[in-house]
Amino acid sequence: MRQPSASESHRDAGPAARPRRSALYMPAANPRAMDKARTLPCDVVILDLEDAVAPDAKAEALVEHYKTGTDMGAILEMLRSWGVPADKLDVVAQQQGAFMTHTAVGSPATCAEQVQEFVEFAQLDGLMLIFPDYVEGLKMFGAEILPGLRSAFA
Repeated sequence: MRQPSASESHRDAGPAARPRRSALYMPAANPRAMDKARTLPCDVVILDLEDAVAPDAKAEALVEHYKTGTDMGAILEMLRSWGVPADKLDVVAQQQGAFMTHTAVGSPATCAEQVQEFVEFAQLDGLMLIFPDYVEGLKMFGAEILPGLRSAFA
């Protein structure tokens, strides 16, 4: 049986399919550039969070991405359950945002510095660790952050 050519496949794909002639690759750590990309006459915008973005900027861009999905209703209910007065709920919720506690964001070196500051100045007894990919994040924490913390607090 003969396989259809690419042009035949495209023709038969229906009105939803259209050729992609131009693709714009750009670092996802620059909000102004991302806003500008929406106005450019290209078929596809590909946001790069890998090679083109420094580790700290990559982490910050990921945080901004997570903030866009914040469930403000859930935050308001949580704050209400903690006893925040009703007249201050909106202000406190906007200040807290998606991250309700101190958050270490950045490269492993930056996170190590931030965690060390939290432990020293807040006299913490423990930390809660959350990573976009928990298994990979825990491996990275154990290999790149924990040894420095152990020597700092030995």
